[in-house]
Amino acid sequence: MTTETTVRFLKVYPPFSYLPGVELDELASQTALQEIAEGDFLFEENETANPFAYVLKKGRIEVLKNFEDNTQIIDVLKKGDVLGVRAILAQKPYLGSARATRKSILLKIPEDIFLDYMERFPRVALFFARGFAAGQPVIHGQEQEKSSKEVHFLSRDPVLFMRTEDVLIPNPVEQLLIGPATTTLREAARQMKERMFGSFIIVDEKGHPLGIATESDFIRRGPELNLGWESPVSQIMSSPVVTIRKGATAAQLIIAMSKFKIDHLVVTEDGTPQSPLLGILSQR
Repeated sequence: MTTETTVRFLKVYPPFSYLPGVELDELASQTALQEIAEGDFLFEENETANPFAYVLKKGRIEVLKNFEDNTQIIDVLKKGDVLGVRAILAQKPYLGSARATRKSILLKIPEDIFLDYMERFPRVALFFARGFAAGQPVIHGQEQEKSSKEVHFLSRDPVLFMRTEDVLIPNPVEQLLIGPATTTLREAARQMKERMFGSFIIVDEKGHPLGIATESDFIRRGPELNLGWESPVSQIMSSPVVTIRKGATAAQLIIAMSKFKIDHLVVTEDGTPQSPLLGILSQR
């Protein structure tokens, strides 16, 4: 399959139809074909994710999910549908199995290439993010473009493409719960309860973020490690902290939260933990 043929195929289906011609040519040149015989599996439930996103070019693939007493078909791929994105973003095993019900041909897009396009093109990222929010194991192409209000919402709403400071107000640093790594679990928990905050940020002597401890860390990690209340909060913190720079787009927030499976993003001056803390953004 030539690059030109791949371009002609992809440009019909969103989100690839959103890409400029040159970028679509570049993407097409880095794809590969994979054939699946009727009855064979592309992947199986709980299998480690392959480093590819898949686009169905020809055939039919059904997605199966194992339940306690049976196996059910939860979705069916049709031409132009995309599969495998959730797994590579979350870096977790597949939630279901993909089986060909007739001989099928798929385009394979390498993970690093795919993530690069998501980061560079917010509309592509948001196309998938909205599908995930709706709980879709398969991201449908033309069908979703034609019938889904969510996709039309993406193409209309400028808010999703604006900078974070224009649409989101992070808790300013003077209002955050911060402290050194030696802060006790008791003290951090007291402040969180008193201020009704869901997180405590651990900082160094320069005020740079070292880690973050959330409510779930107290609930899960404390008992797991058999820690006492006088233990330092650094023992349950997530570190290094996931940071984002001031001025990042809403799409970049979605990508980061999806990729790292987190509910909080720490905002710093240059987007790294080695710069001043500016605030925190919560999914809530």
